Amino acid sequence: MAAVISVWRGGSLFADAASGRIFRQELSGGTARPITPAFGHAAAPALSPDGRWLLYIHSDGSNDVIALVDAHGKQWPQRLIGGHDFYMQPTWHPNGQQIAFVAWNHPQMPWDGSTLYLADLDLSGSAPQVREQRVIAGAADVAVFQPTFSPDGRYLAFVSDTSGWGQLYVWEHSGFKTQDSASAGQDSDLVEATTRDHTTMRQLSDVAAEHGEPAWAQGMRTLAWSHDSRAVYVLRNERGSAGLYRHPLDGAAPTCVSINGDYSWFEQPTISPQDSTIAVIAAGGTQPLRLLLVRGETTQIIRRTNAESVAPSTLGQMQAISWEAPGGVVVHGILTLPPGHIPGNGGALPPAIVRVHGGPTGQSVVSYSAVTQFFVTRGYVVLDVNYRGSSGYGREYMLALRGNWGRFDVEDCVSAARFLGAQGLADAQRIAIMGGSAGGYTVLEALCRAPGVFRAGLCLYGVSNMFTLAADTHKFEAHYLDSLLGPLPEAAHIYRERSPDLSRRVVARSDRGVSRCRRPGGTTSAVRYDRRLAQNVRRATRVSHLCR
Repeated sequence: MAAVISVWRGGSLFADAASGRIFRQELSGGTARPITPAFGHAAAPALSPDGRWLLYIHSDGSNDVIALVDAHGKQWPQRLIGGHDFYMQPTWHPNGQQIAFVAWNHPQMPWDGSTLYLADLDLSGSAPQVREQRVIAGAADVAVFQPTFSPDGRYLAFVSDTSGWGQLYVWEHSGFKTQDSASAGQDSDLVEATTRDHTTMRQLSDVAAEHGEPAWAQGMRTLAWSHDSRAVYVLRNERGSAGLYRHPLDGAAPTCVSINGDYSWFEQPTISPQDSTIAVIAAGGTQPLRLLLVRGETTQIIRRTNAESVAPSTLGQMQAISWEAPGGVVVHGILTLPPGHIPGNGGALPPAIVRVHGGPTGQSVVSYSAVTQFFVTRGYVVLDVNYRGSSGYGREYMLALRGNWGRFDVEDCVSAARFLGAQGLADAQRIAIMGGSAGGYTVLEALCRAPGVFRAGLCLYGVSNMFTLAADTHKFEAHYLDSLLGPLPEAAHIYRERSPDLSRRVVARSDRGVSRCRRPGGTTSAVRYDRRLAQNVRRATRVSHLCR
């Protein structure tokens, strides 16, 4: 698998996931050439403004650094910056003399706390070297996302959740050497010495919405500068629906960009360096992902990811909802009803599926889902639960899962099922629960901890043993469980108690569960490669089927 990440007029540079190398592809044709060696994995290539150097993240599985290689791959790559456990989103200042990047360390995930750095480069040698670094934003309890310089070099935009929501900020530093001053040959040391302490930080957004997202991978972006450096375009996520907003730097109110079509979700915005043309990925509840080109009032569809052979009118409409769980906690989700189903119109209530997203730091959004539409077009109500711990609803809501994975997610899925029944949206006796990965774990825990609520469970590649997860996971998530459950060995009892494969509490409750299963109509069958876990779940729950 390969992804094009850095493009210039003559071609493209891309990181190949299979080989871990960066390749150069000329537009004139020919075979793509590797410019980095077959060692470790490279990601997030960023080409310098003059086209001479390529900045990228290199990892050997244990150590991550920001590396540098010449754009033609004629020299051996060099380590430019190291010392942190992780780096992401490196970007060049337009003058090529400064770079910005995000870094963080174990045991944090980037959405827990990360730091935005600005580094000055020394260009006097055969290759750029770091002369000085400074912290711009972020902290152990503040997450930052996607630093991006304005085209004229005066500003650095980024997203920070220091206010409790991921808001858009612009940092202006009078020591920035703009394109004009750099080309005029000003003494860079003099400029830096006389102006380095004159900085301005401005918050451009101030709404209860998210403008960033959990940085699960390199290359994610939600903001882009206008070609004239007078405004920042940023995606605003409100309760699972997104809009693209333009934030002027002159203090005027932000405006939502008008994009023709039935779209409720947008990703990866890019602005032309020549004019106000916007490229963006868009989708809607009944509209599969498309690549759009927006020019003023005109929206052009460039590519479709789906044949789109099914009429939107035959699909289920998605809507953001909230409900109150026990204790007065407000929980969020995305509800999709079967086409033509009107609650309260009488007749038999439909069955339902409670879906659980992965992560667990993730979010279900109002965007086309083939899985959801498969079920709703067959008569099921589908409720995607954004349980406490999900992103998209502020930092406090996201961090609620700290120490509570296997508790709050389960409680909120159970409350979702009961909400469907109490509101007359679905038959309370015919509700299933479904999820994959972290969501699959919640499925298993819900079946074990809330017997009788769900009639069926579908666990896709789910987690069943927390000790195994902690021991076998990759570097990025190596300490993820430190916050979700607690550090080992101190929290070993929690790991054991929250592992469906190990929980003795599940077995202790099995007699009651088995007696329920033996009642007329309560037969149980299980299909799973882990026989012991299947037996434990069968003993503790009253389910029709358990599949993994």
